[in-house]
Amino acid sequence: MPEDTGWRTHLRSKVREELVKILGEVAWQPEFATEIAEERLDVRRLVRELSTDPRLMDRSVLAYEPVLEAEKAMSSLAGQRPPLRVRGWRPNRRNVGAVVVGLAVPIASAWMMGKFSFFNGTIASLLPLALIGASFAALGFLVRNGLPECVWERLTWEARRLRAWAARKGEQLDWRQAVRDEVVTPYVREWINGAKEPTFDTVLTLRDGSALLSQTRDSPLVQTRSIEAFRRELSRPDPGAVGIAGPRGVGKTTLLERTLDNAFTAADQPPFLTVVASAPARYDPREFILHLYAVTCRAVLRTAGPDERVPAESEDELVWRRLQRRARTVARLQRVCRVAVVSALVWIIAGVITFFALDLVDVSRSVSVARVNAMIDGLISEPFDYLSPWHWDLALQILATLMFGYALGRPVWLIIRYIVDGCWALLFGEWRRRVRRYYSLDHKALCTLARHDLRQVRFLQTRTEGWSGKLSTGGVFEMGLTRTIARAERPLTHPEIVDDYRRLLERVVSVLTPDDISGVIVAIDELDKLADPAEAREFIDEIKGVFGVSRCLFLVSVSEDALTSFQRRGIPIRDAFDSAFTNVIRIDPFTLDDARAWLAKRAFGIPEPFIHLCYCLSGGLPRELRRVAVAMYDLHRDRKDGSDLATIASSLVVADITAKCRAFTSAAVQLDDEADPSAFLAVVTTPACDQASWMISQCTAALPDGPGSPPTGLHRLRWEAASYLYFSATIVEFFTNELPPETMRAAKTNGSITALASARQQMSVDPRVSWELITGFRRQWGLDTVQERPASP
Repeated sequence: MPEDTGWRTHLRSKVREELVKILGEVAWQPEFATEIAEERLDVRRLVRELSTDPRLMDRSVLAYEPVLEAEKAMSSLAGQRPPLRVRGWRPNRRNVGAVVVGLAVPIASAWMMGKFSFFNGTIASLLPLALIGASFAALGFLVRNGLPECVWERLTWEARRLRAWAARKGEQLDWRQAVRDEVVTPYVREWINGAKEPTFDTVLTLRDGSALLSQTRDSPLVQTRSIEAFRRELSRPDPGAVGIAGPRGVGKTTLLERTLDNAFTAADQPPFLTVVASAPARYDPREFILHLYAVTCRAVLRTAGPDERVPAESEDELVWRRLQRRARTVARLQRVCRVAVVSALVWIIAGVITFFALDLVDVSRSVSVARVNAMIDGLISEPFDYLSPWHWDLALQILATLMFGYALGRPVWLIIRYIVDGCWALLFGEWRRRVRRYYSLDHKALCTLARHDLRQVRFLQTRTEGWSGKLSTGGVFEMGLTRTIARAERPLTHPEIVDDYRRLLERVVSVLTPDDISGVIVAIDELDKLADPAEAREFIDEIKGVFGVSRCLFLVSVSEDALTSFQRRGIPIRDAFDSAFTNVIRIDPFTLDDARAWLAKRAFGIPEPFIHLCYCLSGGLPRELRRVAVAMYDLHRDRKDGSDLATIASSLVVADITAKCRAFTSAAVQLDDEADPSAFLAVVTTPACDQASWMISQCTAALPDGPGSPPTGLHRLRWEAASYLYFSATIVEFFTNELPPETMRAAKTNGSITALASARQQMSVDPRVSWELITGFRRQWGLDTVQERPASP
């Protein structure tokens, strides 16, 4: 344990040293340097505070895992260093012969290159290359067979150590780039935004919002209270099965993706083996378990056996791999053929030019050879003396020589390029991400088991067993006996598949923990998109048999109905969600501070009024917040006459109203109610206007009759449209260019901004509740309210 603690301390100190350098590089980038200079911020303070931030440190240490594996590989090689010599070694005849041959060939080659001139012909000029190659081959033969075996082992070890060093260097470069772009940059942006004084300017001065467009899984995550509760649940010794609930767009899928990327894994722990599968809308329980089984087998092969090739996930992927290999091979062959044909044509043309330049017409063969050798010897050995006289035939000779050089150099360059690409792939290619290390027999057995199970899941196997015999009496009488037994495996039943899957998980945990992995995480997404809650309960009932394996965490995204059922457990309702999950965590929408932090990690220069605007229009949902922020950024880039608050607010609202009215029109046409929707269609098909008075008038016209009207589909649709227009008018009336900072501070303090965002959230649940929240907001800020229609007589 003390050694482990010391290693962790050493690791964190190394990462902190690198972080300090990376922070300095990021702080001097133009985007950040300009902001730091204008706000007069202290770069040393930025580096000091962020280099000691535990969140940034944990993410950096976790991303350091590939570099750590490469360093462990180098450390393991250091302990296997073979000796360079062996005491008492005496050479035998084989060693002496190898030494003689290994020394004789280089000596003879050096003597021949010094004694003879090889520029007397085109073919002879290539002989020195052959002699040099033979010398190196002879020296290799001498080292391999003429010296003690330990010398060859030492050289092999040195080559392995060089490859390991190159792998570690490449992983470190990749780590620095990934940490700089994906980890450090958002934290630096957030720190600068936090160090600045909040501005209440009503003109948007957004310098660079390109980070708002990022949708990668490595985008910065806001640490909300829901995220902290989820992190605590993951850190429990044996969490079991956890449900993740929340409205659509709140970030459940993003949370699952970050969990699968080990973003919540402690920096001093090995990563989790992660598996993800999406719940189908129409499913067969047995087929889904088989799919989950196959996905888990492939994940085991990727983790437990990096030197093993992971089978293709489907026939389409298998065909795609085959086509890729074929296309690469055909492309290489086409390029080689094209280079060969072009070189041959150039060679022929150069030969014709040389023929006329040297006047080789009607001359003997000896004279032709002499003239060609004289040209080659003059151009190579004494080029300046040879080129001193200037004649037309000399220009042709130079042109022919250049063409000969091109015809010979193009294929040689292609061969050299292929060799260099191969060496580069060997040293810095994909294999270095799979650091070669020793795997125990348990690892190999686990890979064999995963491969067997994957084959069993995908194919129905047939075995044939048989034996035969023959008795002969010298050709007079013969007797034979043959017996064959064919055995076909029957399809596994659902309970058998569940038991086999649980046993696989148990073996994975027993073999790979705690050195290779911390445990197994199986994520089942898209379950909340099942339209019928009864189908979701049935789905959980069918698959919960795989839950409950030690050190295996199952994460399932569930609907709000599942959360309600789980919270009502024991009084006296008990259903599938209560019996399947150990806990259900609700992911709440963003608060105003969360929305501000989300924007601060992605852009500079967003004043407080625009942050409040984005928060209200999105309702606190991260997915909608990104859409609104991107739309605001696009408006800011397109407008050349300035981006004031009123213009941005009205433009966003009008664009959204146009889209929503099209949706309302389509929904009204598809209704089967007896009520006539023509009056409602006349309201929602009117072209949108950016005036709040127009929105209020349309809202009044869209309102349904009073409480006495029947609760039809058209009645609810009218309420939805009226509430949305009421909300849009409130946004346009409140977010104006005359909005004072005191009003913004008061709206945050008394919770009215939060109430307006909640009204946006409630539109999909109950538009009447949304109407009441909007009416309360308008009364609080002195805006005219709209009264509901009285009950029909």
